[in-house]
Amino acid sequence: DWLCSMGNNLINDNKHQYTIRGFRKRYYSHGMYFSMPYFKHYGLFSEYVARLCLFSSSEGEGTEVAIFFPSSTAWTIHDTGATRKPREDFNIVEESLRQVTDALMREQWTSDYLYEEIIGKSEIKNGTIQYKDFKYKALILPSAEVLSEFLLAKIADFANQNGILIFLNLMPSATIEGNVNVRRVIKELSGIDPIEHNAQVLKAWANREKQPDLHEVKRKGNVIVIIHFGDPLKLEAELTSILEEKLQRYVKIINPSPARRNFVSSHRRSGGRDFFFLSNLNREVVKAEIWLKAKVPIHIWCLEDGSVKSVPASIEKDGTRLVYTFSRSESVLFVAGGERQENASELLSEEQVKQRIPLRNEWFFSIESPNICRLELQALACESNEVKESMTKGLDEAGNWIPLIDGIFLPEGLKILSAKRWWLRAKVNLDVSPKGITLVVDDKNYDSVYVNGKKVLRSRSINVWDRGNRAYRIDKCLKPGENIIVVGVSFPKWWSEHVAPRQGMDPIVLLGNFEVHRENGSQKLTKCERTKKVGSWHEQGYPYYSGTGIYTQIVELPKLKNHVFLVVQEAKETVEVLVNGKSAGVRIWQPFKFEISNLIKEGKNEITLKVTNTLENLFEKPYPSGLIGSCECIPV
Repeated sequence: DWLCSMGNNLINDNKHQYTIRGFRKRYYSHGMYFSMPYFKHYGLFSEYVARLCLFSSSEGEGTEVAIFFPSSTAWTIHDTGATRKPREDFNIVEESLRQVTDALMREQWTSDYLYEEIIGKSEIKNGTIQYKDFKYKALILPSAEVLSEFLLAKIADFANQNGILIFLNLMPSATIEGNVNVRRVIKELSGIDPIEHNAQVLKAWANREKQPDLHEVKRKGNVIVIIHFGDPLKLEAELTSILEEKLQRYVKIINPSPARRNFVSSHRRSGGRDFFFLSNLNREVVKAEIWLKAKVPIHIWCLEDGSVKSVPASIEKDGTRLVYTFSRSESVLFVAGGERQENASELLSEEQVKQRIPLRNEWFFSIESPNICRLELQALACESNEVKESMTKGLDEAGNWIPLIDGIFLPEGLKILSAKRWWLRAKVNLDVSPKGITLVVDDKNYDSVYVNGKKVLRSRSINVWDRGNRAYRIDKCLKPGENIIVVGVSFPKWWSEHVAPRQGMDPIVLLGNFEVHRENGSQKLTKCERTKKVGSWHEQGYPYYSGTGIYTQIVELPKLKNHVFLVVQEAKETVEVLVNGKSAGVRIWQPFKFEISNLIKEGKNEITLKVTNTLENLFEKPYPSGLIGSCECIPV
């Protein structure tokens, strides 16, 4: 959503990991890839991203503000890595580009990055940069030190025709060709010597720790020079003040800060309609008052499912005002103008809610796949492949067993390849039938398994988090009370600190029909309870479970007319709702709101929620998962 608001029209989820075997788990991330439990809903995510890209690809006027993208500068001063120490002016270029992009977004100014090739093809006319249907009246140069002579002439022509020209931090001081006196051209435009100015900027950058909040502005007519390092609010206010002298924003969030600053937006005009993309970056629900530079009617084109809703709005001078309640991190595409769409449903407001039917906070609970207990490991380093009975039984006399951080990672200073072979042990207490309990290791590097001193010989291939996983059926070796599990592992030579910066072992887990609790500092496996209360499953016997939890209850409903919605206040991470065995839809993020009007009946109704989390519980630490908040049926 952040990328869309910046105008990106090719958004690719680059976290597709085709395997997470071995050291790759050190880089575990929340991207969309096949091992993720919620990957089954990837189609919904893909369609959402496709709609974002389609919006950003609209050909037509969208803004009058352009940010010059300093490509020539970046390539000229970029250190190729030979010294491994970037030039300070390159760091300033990066920071300036980030500063101006963030400042405009925080103030809901839509802007386009204008690349050098585009300016080269543009026409300068009446103080605007015109390219196809785009017309820019303001151009911001973030630390563009180097230009071609052709671009320098065009930018000067733009400023001389009274276009708004803003230099942020470093100013142009050289051309690629080297034939033009850049110093004289820039000084004539701005009244400032760029060489002296850039020296001042470099000095300010070097002293930014002593003077962290520097903001200076100099102006010559329509040409403004800003030095800014520090408080982003000052730059946001400065740019808004300058731009509002001649330009008008297409979107304004009327709410006071800080909520207002956490809305970002983008605007496009195409086919006689205005498209406004707004994203709530607040980590809370916000009832936003919005002004749009557009005409009624106003519709919402739902980015999740493509449906259309009409939005009540009031007409004001030069624009339209409306109110919309954004869920946490929700993004909305408002479409203004054109004909009122007959297939559009009405946007339902809180004022229309006359009744709330709360669901009970206790649910029947089950899981789609076996529960997971990630063993809390201790490691013993060995200099040979010799197998001793004390090792296989996990006895203290075998040597110095080192507790691993989070049960996986080696303490600082220890390296995987510092030992020829490692023995890993874990203790787990059993207060449940061992039938069906399986031990799963990452791959064949984990080649020796002992349970209570007995070697387990047979294993099979299994895919829990990777196709290389191996499963050992150990139920016949387990006993009530304390059990000691020992696994031997040897790592290949390519496993080095360069590919495994955080040195650690792969998860070793137990799968089965049990719950995981703690007793006297140790893991204890107990019988599964049939019901769970609203709240994270990681605190109710499923701390390491990564998968889908199924919540079910029977709800008695009266005869309800019109629209009825099921609202889930909070869940981690995705939610699918079934009513009387029929799907009401899937939501992969907030708001978890489902229309169930055509699925319910008077009397008893079976409500089922399927909540799916990420791999974080398995690979990192127990994380809030499942049904976190209460649920209610809302007739309107």
